[in-house]
Parts: sequence; C-alpha cells; structure tokens
Amino acid sequence: MKKTLKLSEVISIGLMLFAVFFGAGNVIFPPLLGQEAGTKVWSAVTGFIVSDVGLALVTIIAITLSGGSFDKLANKVSPKFSKVISIIVYLTIGPLCVIPRTGAVSYEMSALPLISPSFTNKWIISIIFTSIFFLLTYFLALNPSKVVDFIGKFLTPILLLLIGVIVLKSFITPIGIPSAPIESYASNAFFKGFINGYLTLDALGAIVICTIVLNAIKQYGIKDSKGIIKYTIICGVIACIGLMIVYFSLGYLGATSKVLGEAKDGGQLLAIIVIHLFGKSGIILLGGVVTFACLTTSIGLVVAFAEYFEKLYPKFQYKKIIAIVCIFSFIISNLGLSAILKLTIPVLLVLYPVIIILIFLSLLDKLIGSKKLVYYFGITVAFIVSVIQVLDNLNITLPYISRVTKYIPLYNLGIGWIIPSILAALLGSLIPNKLKNICDE
Repeated sequence: MKKTLKLSEVISIGLMLFAVFFGAGNVIFPPLLGQEAGTKVWSAVTGFIVSDVGLALVTIIAITLSGGSFDKLANKVSPKFSKVISIIVYLTIGPLCVIPRTGAVSYEMSALPLISPSFTNKWIISIIFTSIFFLLTYFLALNPSKVVDFIGKFLTPILLLLIGVIVLKSFITPIGIPSAPIESYASNAFFKGFINGYLTLDALGAIVICTIVLNAIKQYGIKDSKGIIKYTIICGVIACIGLMIVYFSLGYLGATSKVLGEAKDGGQLLAIIVIHLFGKSGIILLGGVVTFACLTTSIGLVVAFAEYFEKLYPKFQYKKIIAIVCIFSFIISNLGLSAILKLTIPVLLVLYPVIIILIFLSLLDKLIGSKKLVYYFGITVAFIVSVIQVLDNLNITLPYISRVTKYIPLYNLGIGWIIPSILAALLGSLIPNKLKNICDE
C-alpha cells in the first residue's frame, strides 16, 4: 500500500478531474457574464468562481469525508431525504437540464452561425441536428467507456488550446474595451456573478464526479482515508486553478465584446466573437470541437443517470432508460438554450441553497454529532426562503410573507436564505436529542 503519490500522478488525476468538469457550460457562461459586467468583470468572475469552482471543491471534500458517497452524506438528514434529493439532483444534471443543454449548445455554436439570416425555418435545422446528436448519444451510451475516454483525452486539450488562441488574438487585435456594466452588475457584481455560477451545475456534478476521483486515487495505491482526503483536495485544487484561468480569460473576452452587439446567450456571443476574430473558418473549428465535447458530456451523464436509476428501480432496463432520456432530452433541447436556462434557473435557485447548507453542515458533523434537527431545520429554512425568493423573482407575491422577507439580510442580493438557515441550524442544536425522531424516518 502506497502512502504518497508521485507529482506526475497527482497532476494526472488533477487534469483528469479538470477534463471531467470542463464542459459546454464552462465555456458559454463567462463571456456573457463578462459582457454584462463590463468594467466590473473581475468582481463578477470572482463571484462566479466562488459558487462554481469553490462549491464544487467543497462538495468533493465533504463527500470524501462522509465515506465517498453522496447517499451517506445525505443520510445524515434521513434516508428518505437522501433518496429524494439524490433523485432531484440526477434529474437536474440529467434530462431536465444539462443533457438537453448539450444538444442546444452544440447546435447554437456549430450549425446556427452558418445558417443564412434570411432562412426563416431554422427550427428544421435544429430538429435535424439534435436528432443526430441524441441518436449518437444513445448508441454510444450503450458502450461508452472507450469513446468517452478517447474524445475526452483529445478534444479537451484542443478546446483549451482554441480558447487560448482566441484570448491571445483578442489581446493582439483588441475587440474593444470594457464598457459600463448593466444595472444588475453595477452595485452587486460579485453576488450577481455568484448566482450565475449556479448555472454551470458543477457543484451538483461534483456529487457524481467525486466517485471518479476517489477511484482514481485508490487505483494508484492510496488506501488509507487520510491519504485519500489529502490527494482529493490537492487534485481538486489543480482542477479548480485550471477552471479559474479559463473563466478569467473568457470573462475578459466578453467584457471587451460590447461593440459586437448583444446576444441571447453565451453560446451565441462566443460564436459572434470567434467569427469577428477569425471569420467563418474559426467557428467551424470551434463548433466542431465544442460539439464533440458536448457529446462526451451527454454520453457520460446519460450513462450515470441510467446506472443510478437502474439500481434504484431494477425493473427498468438500462437500454430503455437511456432511450427515454435521449428522446426527452431531444424534445427539451429544441426549446433553445435561452428557454432551457429560463426554465431551470428557478429550480437551481431553490436546489443550490439546500445542497450548500447540507454540504457545509456535513463538514461540521463532528460538532453536530447525532443532532439531526440541525440539518433538518437548516435545510428546511433554506428551502422555504429560496422558494419565496423565486416566487418574488417571478412577481408572485405571498400576502404578508413577501413583505416580511424583504427585511431579511442579503435578500436583495438573491442569497437571503443564508442568515435564516444558520440561525435555524443553531436553534436545532439547542433542542434536546430526544425530540429528534421527527426527522429520523
């Protein structure tokens, strides 16, 4: 049994983790954030990094400390909660959001920029493109390991190289200069960036990805828990540094792109930037690489989703599950990237606070001990306040309640759940253990 890893082995696992995290969402969101933040780009990107990279790393650490399984971590609340939250997470990073998004991003960054503006029936091209995309996903998901490994090893470095070339070109021949931020970024750029960091779903993806890291470290011969935790953190930091470099680069690129006009979403904006810098040939290359990178993500998530639900419901065969997921994702992807984001943002604004409170409370598990009400109260309050805040965002007011919530600290920044959840968790710690049975089922 080994006690230490070579530097080359640590770097190898760290880069592997980076490659697993690095997908379409990590490419399309920073440019739009940069354009909207303008001169506030560095503050906004920092907030984005905290909620994306930071939370993903903390999630991996928390799951590692809890025995390497999200189910074990969530069981600290109750088995029933563990099952429900796991299903919601897999649905979110699966057919409800991320898998359809891979198809939509591929279309918008490869096919759409090449279609003539005079062609009015773009939806026909979208249907043809996404049908081919999800047919490939289906057939490759039947035997995914070799294909995903091959594409991941070659296409992730190529995509990174292309991003580097794009950013370098923007320095040599600047697109423009950062302009004034839009209203929502003018005074609260960090927190606006923080909320937008939810959109990558990396913190939720870390729940699935964590197992990959742990297995890789164990395969190199590290078996003791301290060593596993140590190298998980180190490899996580390596992956996070890589993502930070990408985010700051793409954020800057977006901040200088105001002169090119506004786009509906980050995918279209990046396509506009590449066409401006390199012409149509540039978008063909970028679109091709992004499409294959999205295909890798799509295959991986379809496989993870199908394997999880096959274990959960053995009567459903793996092949049937991936067929249903691909058909459903095909339908959702044709709503378009902007529509997918609009539909999923309310879900993420409720789900993320619950996951964040669960993760951070689990890190304090030695202090909490058997007092499950700490989890129960903290998570419940995070859920309730987040639901109220989402309803407010949708202009759905609740009599009396909506008035009171306006006075909650940080509510106007979109993170009003933090203080009430902390206070609720503290209250749970003061209640005698004999009353904890209300959440033990």
